[in-house]
Amino acid sequence: MRLGTRLPSPEPITPERIERALVLLASIVVQDGTEAYMPILERLEAELIEARRIGTPRQRAERMLKDYNSGWIQARS
Repeated sequence: MRLGTRLPSPEPITPERIERALVLLASIVVQDGTEAYMPILERLEAELIEARRIGTPRQRAERMLKDYNSGWIQARS
């Protein structure tokens, strides 16, 4: 596998999944006692903020339908 290649996830990435990853990583950071994992922790914190901002896949789908039905999004033929 190439560096940077992601495997497909069976679950959508949700704020709850990111929170679980943050808790796991926080325990690793505390146990390890070094700064080595801090960039990952900071990235996950940023991802959590973004995930909360844009919502779950279902919430995004509902927003898209609402926008479409209100005429905000135009369908292409």
